[in-house]
Amino acid sequence: MDLTTAFPRSPRITVNGVAMVARTADKARADASGTLGAYTYACRMSRALFAFLGSDASNFKSATLTSPDDAGVGRHVAERLASLKRTPHDVDAFNAHLIGIPDPENLAGFLEERAEVAPDRPDIATHADLIDFEEGLDIPIRHSRPVTAQHPPGSAGALAGTVSPGTPWKRQPSHNHGQHRDNRPSAVGRV
Repeated sequence: MDLTTAFPRSPRITVNGVAMVARTADKARADASGTLGAYTYACRMSRALFAFLGSDASNFKSATLTSPDDAGVGRHVAERLASLKRTPHDVDAFNAHLIGIPDPENLAGFLEERAEVAPDRPDIATHADLIDFEEGLDIPIRHSRPVTAQHPPGSAGALAGTVSPGTPWKRQPSHNHGQHRDNRPSAVGRV
């Protein structure tokens, strides 16, 4: 996988039901081939995945590289889930935490990233949405936002930009992978 010319898969794409596995496998392949580009292989979200699996960056990458598709990493995930006696409920909870609304301690950083990457999309409320948006995937406009993803009206941190009902939105894929349209490095493109 060459991440200097393509995007890794969405954090939402699962392998054996676990979010972020496919994206992390894409980054592992790119890291191994020297084509990681602006991405970070063991980013915060991937490290959370490794911790959930009781694995680490090295073992995950080794498992990924045992096959050109997701079979090798799929076996690794299945073995780790079984070894740790992870239940479907555990997997669902992990997925909801990883791709859901940011925890309060991560909210300020998320809001800064969103203000930089998608200032006119205050309805984007998760890192997964922000990553997908930055990488050109369609993110449906939501006409209500979770309260935890908003600053109080009038606060110093309130974000500019509103989305009016019925506004169509399709993000045009960036021609500068890992960068904004004005060539600034992307806040999200490294994940």
